[in-house]
Amino acid sequence: MESIKESLSALTDMFNARMNDFQQDLNKTSSPVTNHSLPVEFSTFRSFILSALNTLQRQVECLALEIDRQEMRRRHKMILFHGVPEQKVEDTTAKITGLVAEHLDLSNFSSASIKQT
Repeated sequence: MESIKESLSALTDMFNARMNDFQQDLNKTSSPVTNHSLPVEFSTFRSFILSALNTLQRQVECLALEIDRQEMRRRHKMILFHGVPEQKVEDTTAKITGLVAEHLDLSNFSSASIKQT
């Protein structure tokens, strides 16, 4: 997130500097802006904006990857149980404890053996 803030700050500074330079060039020119210079100025401005958008897109992609990594780390030690019939009102911890104790033949397995996060 910090890198996005830095990128936005750098892009804002660059944008303001270019706009100030453009304004100074306009003020120096005694004649009105000609139609010949407008396409060049527009092309320059367009390429700047496109590069800024590409930079932001890369930053968002990096953030999405980092979020995925964090979610995977959080799920690293998680066990999913499939095929267990559900009831509307049930104690899931007791249900899973009973299934594990029964299928793995662990007589001393209890809900205290399960770490919940």
